[in-house]
Amino acid sequence: MTLTSDRHTSAPTPAEGPADGGGLVAPEQRTSRIRTLSGLALLVAFGAAVFFLPRDVDLLQFSSFTFFVFYALVLAVFWLLPGKWRWMFVLAASYVFYATVGYDLLLLMVLCTLVSFGLALAIGSAESETRRKVLLAIAIAFQLGVLVAFKYVDFGLSSLESSLGFLGIEWDLPVLAWILPLGLSFYTFMIIGYLMDVFRRDVEPETNLFHYALFVSFFPHIVAGPIDRAPKFLPQLGEPPQFTYSRFTSGLKQMLWGLFKKAVIADRLALATSVMFAAPEQYRGLFALFAIYGYSIQIYADFSGYTDMALGAARTLGLDLQKNFERPYFATTIQDFWRRWHISLTSWMRDYLYVPLGGNRRGPLRGDINIMAVFLLSGLWHGSTWNFVIWGALHGVYQLVGKHTRAWRTRFNDSIGLSARPRLHKFVQIFTTFNLVAIAWVFFNAPDFGSAVTLIGNVFRSGISNPEVGWRFGDPFFASVGIIIMFTAEYYERKRGSLVNVVNRRPQWQRWLTYSLLLWIVVVFGKFGGQEFIYFAF
Repeated sequence: MTLTSDRHTSAPTPAEGPADGGGLVAPEQRTSRIRTLSGLALLVAFGAAVFFLPRDVDLLQFSSFTFFVFYALVLAVFWLLPGKWRWMFVLAASYVFYATVGYDLLLLMVLCTLVSFGLALAIGSAESETRRKVLLAIAIAFQLGVLVAFKYVDFGLSSLESSLGFLGIEWDLPVLAWILPLGLSFYTFMIIGYLMDVFRRDVEPETNLFHYALFVSFFPHIVAGPIDRAPKFLPQLGEPPQFTYSRFTSGLKQMLWGLFKKAVIADRLALATSVMFAAPEQYRGLFALFAIYGYSIQIYADFSGYTDMALGAARTLGLDLQKNFERPYFATTIQDFWRRWHISLTSWMRDYLYVPLGGNRRGPLRGDINIMAVFLLSGLWHGSTWNFVIWGALHGVYQLVGKHTRAWRTRFNDSIGLSARPRLHKFVQIFTTFNLVAIAWVFFNAPDFGSAVTLIGNVFRSGISNPEVGWRFGDPFFASVGIIIMFTAEYYERKRGSLVNVVNRRPQWQRWLTYSLLLWIVVVFGKFGGQEFIYFAF
């Protein structure tokens, strides 16, 4: 047995030499230094690019070339920087991203962030229940006050002026005409959800201001969601993410799928639907029906395409965002549709509005009133016009009618033998639900109530329609190919599970062929004209 004194150590071998320049540096240390220096160099280049960034640059459009340049730079710097700097860099990049909208609107978001951060800490540390409720009320009132001031004051004043005019009272009320800050509705709801989670003790108040600021401003979700929850998002910032090839590539694949839906389907359909909704009186019969169905598919491809790109971009940066869609046009009831459409908003409304109002715990009538209140407010959340309120009201009525006719519909289906033919029964349910949703979308997109009614009525009118729908040669074919691919993929997923997982089980050459073909379709068939995502308006 050989004993070694604590006072004597053997000389280090070259591989174990000091890292301060006094000897050879281990290969992993050299690699780490090279990565860090490369990250810092790119960080300097990123800062220089931001300094010379034109004011009107289009970073917000996820399908634009400028966004992909920005995203590629962020991705490279993020994974090259040391772990402790990564989240700080993403926060700075998110502020740069949002600042392209306007520095004044960035300051407003920072103000909302600071106020809610401080009040959440106060709520978390308060021992008195009364004090906690008062602080929560102040915090929510501030956030809602900002939202109302920018989004609803002019709507309220104009509605009041119209009502007074109907009564014969002439009163010219002032108009603020404030610009609606991009993403205000989304980050306001994220903040309010966080404040309520802290109040309910579902989550401890975040003590790291930079982590909380990133939760509010994270650039993939800031302008159109999903509406993330603090209990899921903030814990992910506790440790620097570890790079994994499978996770990184799955994020890129989801971004490609989202870009396909946006560029190949949504933006091509928009060429036609925007013209037809602007002049609904000119389109009858099948043309009017095409406008209604076309917009229904367009808004789904547009919004879910954005969400796919947001979730994919976040995953390549080591973060998981909330899922927002689950094949909504395969829903069999309106209730089922809302379990699949804009899931983050639906669950937010349920947890922070419907349940606090009492849900269905206070009797059937109160439950019905709460359902209508939720859908009316959901419509108003989307926009400050009566058409959005009507859209929300329609979905509320759909829910209540479905709820109170369930037993009657079951007896009717049994009597005609439909229940005994499950496949046909399911098809009828999906077809009916889709058409109800499509009718509501007309009010969502039409410029006014009269235009919406005209377009719906023209479906049942015959006569010569204006054949000009804004499409050039080839556009119908490209859009049709995209729609067929999208719904075929969703039908396959409905039967077999995740399509990505199915593709990943195939041989490597088949996987590369699949994704290369999808990329080729995007490049060849895609329309890249700067068409904004629909939900940017909310």
